[in-house]
Amino acid sequence: MKIEIIEANKFDDFNLKELYRNSFSDVERRPIEKLNEMVKNDENFHLYLVKEDNVVIGFALVYELQNEKIALLDYMVINNLFQRRGIGSKLLQYCIDAIQSKDFLGILLEIQIEDVDDSDEQKIRKDRIRFYKKFGAKTFENVEYFIPPQSGNIAEKMHLMIIPFNGLDRVPKKSVEVFVRKMHLEIYYSKRFDLIEKTIQSLSDTIRLI
Repeated sequence: MKIEIIEANKFDDFNLKELYRNSFSDVERRPIEKLNEMVKNDENFHLYLVKEDNVVIGFALVYELQNEKIALLDYMVINNLFQRRGIGSKLLQYCIDAIQSKDFLGILLEIQIEDVDDSDEQKIRKDRIRFYKKFGAKTFENVEYFIPPQSGNIAEKMHLMIIPFNGLDRVPKKSVEVFVRKMHLEIYYSKRFDLIEKTIQSLSDTIRLI
């Protein structure tokens, strides 16, 4: 079985779309038509597909904030049938290598908070955090971050994390404010300015990465 990772310029593969629909909730999912448009027309979006024998079994979508020299891991998932085989690690490392080669500060992550009542879901979330921490991910200390909902009005509070490069261990308030504004406006096309303001109000002058 041959595993390969390739960059694609369309979000139109049947298995890719099914994996996307089945892996993310309505609150997280943006319209496939919008994703396809962004991948095709915005050079800052990079879609990486994992294929086994030419069938898509995973993908990552990365957005580059060029002026800020930082990227966001927008989505990443591996088909459940192919997990626990190191494929997710290979895909994430592929993304890291691609971004690090451009002399960026790191890769931002929006990660679900693990403090939930459902024990099974709590374990999944803790495992996810551990996975990213294996690659050096750190959390922006005391930052209250909310992801703009794609369905309904309830915004989910998330960990804002980063896989930092070159020993980065703290970030100025102004930089984090710019990151958040651009993510909400350029990626989510969100008009929930109240969520941006909540995050800004939680920022200290310098934010440690812990």
